[in-house]
Amino acid sequence: MPSPADAALKIDIACTGDIEALSVMSRDLIERGLRWRYRPERMRALLRDPNICVVVARQGERRGGCAAMSFGSRLAHLILLAVEHDARRLGVGARLLGWLEESAKVAGIGQLVLEVRAATRGARAFYREQGYGEQTYLENYYDGVESAFRMTRRISVGTPVPVQRFGRF
Repeated sequence: MPSPADAALKIDIACTGDIEALSVMSRDLIERGLRWRYRPERMRALLRDPNICVVVARQGERRGGCAAMSFGSRLAHLILLAVEHDARRLGVGARLLGWLEESAKVAGIGQLVLEVRAATRGARAFYREQGYGEQTYLENYYDGVESAFRMTRRISVGTPVPVQRFGRF
């Protein structure tokens, strides 16, 4: 996959046509060795949930990665972040995460949280590079067999975007 600087790479909101591919990405890239939780039915539920945003990194018809984040009133939680092997170290993950972080800012959310497998040093290093800090060690967090770290990041919430009024509204 070419560099994300290439104009052909874009981040889009996921659609129902992406469900199967995103579910397979989750199974193969995130959940490997664990019970497959994000099957197509669950991925469809994520897309339907008004408090969850699912995005896809696309280059033409090809999907290089995906991410999902839930938005609460004060906290946003990264549910999934997957990047295809040949798209890694090209900035795809950072762009997906950045897109969701900007959405959190716009929503007025100042704290982000995620869980990552303790054994995945590369993923933990990636999140540290993105400004996340390891907060809590969660023993046997995944299916009772694999531990995780909870990582958090505070972001400064900018001033609200002014609402333009048209006519008499």
